Amino acid sequence: MNRKTLTVMLSRIHEISERFREERRPFALATVVRVTGSASAKPGSKAIIDDAGRNVFGWVGGGCAETLVREEVLAALAERRPRIVMVDLDDEVLGVGMPCGGNMEVYIEPQFPPTPLVIVGHNRLARHLSLLGASLGYAVRVHSPQAEREHFPTAAEVAAEPWEALAVGADSRLLITADHEGQLPALRRGVLAQPTHLAMVARRGRYHGLVTALKKEGVPQEGLGRVRSPAGLDLGGKTVEEISLSIIAELLAVERGKQPIPLRMLKGRHTEAKAPPRASAEQAEGEPRLLVVGHGRI
Repeated sequence: MNRKTLTVMLSRIHEISERFREERRPFALATVVRVTGSASAKPGSKAIIDDAGRNVFGWVGGGCAETLVREEVLAALAERRPRIVMVDLDDEVLGVGMPCGGNMEVYIEPQFPPTPLVIVGHNRLARHLSLLGASLGYAVRVHSPQAEREHFPTAAEVAAEPWEALAVGADSRLLITADHEGQLPALRRGVLAQPTHLAMVARRGRYHGLVTALKKEGVPQEGLGRVRSPAGLDLGGKTVEEISLSIIAELLAVERGKQPIPLRMLKGRHTEAKAPPRASAEQAEGEPRLLVVGHGRI
């Protein structure tokens, strides 16, 4: 494949990929990473396959080889995990029925649209949640009549609209941090929309008052029962930054279907939590110190 052909192919793949992302449709990119013997596709050959198993663009082999790759794409999309597929082209009985005299390794990479994270509010907590959410790959949308774009630089969208205009999809994750004025209309809209995750930052007494008001309006009890309030895990957070971390941590735990357990407990080395060492007088008087050892992405 010459450079011009490769450039055109990659440009076309980028164009189609962006279109799928805009349409919020899952797809997979299949790439031939290794070929031994004879095969119609070459290393670097690529194809975009949609969530129905259709080859939208590209080439990773014809006939039964493509059929196998398409089946593997559907499995990878279902598992939401990439995989490498061995395509045997040398055995008509145990392979894919194409006696080409070789085999291929195809890397299948599922691609999913960013998960929508709707944050209701414009306070400091909302700002930190927006930063954390965006850093984790969520498509953050901030909603508040007083929201200003400059305060939410990493958000995909900032909607300075009335509380009652809150738009929430069923696949959204909704975090309500609004002050008193916006709490009732935001919670009402959230409960009726039934998003995948709904959490609200409010004192217990205030939240129970909101629930009572919504019950009187006839809002279904089932929907109200799905609200997580107070939002967040018990991490002992005191500051806005720590509270935002606990709220996002709860969201991730729910997403993964996990009950938060300290990793060190999973190793079987500890049976009970131990108190952390006491800080020295010098450390206690100044800012907390965090020493990070390593240079990797983590």
